[in-house]
Amino acid sequence: DQSWEGIAKEDPFSHPWLTEYEKDQQQEYKFVEDNPMTGIENPLEEGLNRLKKGDLPAAVLLFEVEVQQHPDSIEGWQYLGSSQAHNEQEVSAIAALERCLQLDPGNLSALQALAVSYTNESSQSKACQTLRRWLQANPKYSSLVPQKPNIPQKPFMYSFMSKEEHEEITSLYLRAAQSFPDEID
Repeated sequence: DQSWEGIAKEDPFSHPWLTEYEKDQQQEYKFVEDNPMTGIENPLEEGLNRLKKGDLPAAVLLFEVEVQQHPDSIEGWQYLGSSQAHNEQEVSAIAALERCLQLDPGNLSALQALAVSYTNESSQSKACQTLRRWLQANPKYSSLVPQKPNIPQKPFMYSFMSKEEHEEITSLYLRAAQSFPDEID
């Protein structure tokens, strides 16, 4: 028998037990069946109103209606994803935020929320890669990010973060903070 450590040092991508969990996170967004908010006019606007009032469950349902009626609604997918994250439904949040980023790859708010959701789902490598994408998409910091990562990139579905990956992201964010010490993003 090989030890876990030995298996991980070999080719971790060839072992299905390391990537099985990631398959669950690569799914399409699953909408609520028989959504009671389906007939509401202006679901995005009403969802934002419900969100302001603290009615998170209703807001989620309204944002679902919005993106079903308007599948290319960047704002709808962003609010759906961030609302699902606030509701601690990280897998749904990830699916919605990834869809938002397919429509608008430079959406800084969606990238931030996605990194948090990946962190909450213990997908450290995905969180680091998403934080790197945030720096690349942010005009203030994009010049700090080398075109090619200093460390070999793992497939995006891989969740374990290497020491080198952590050190690179930490270094990039420290440089970003030092570049604009009086500004907080």
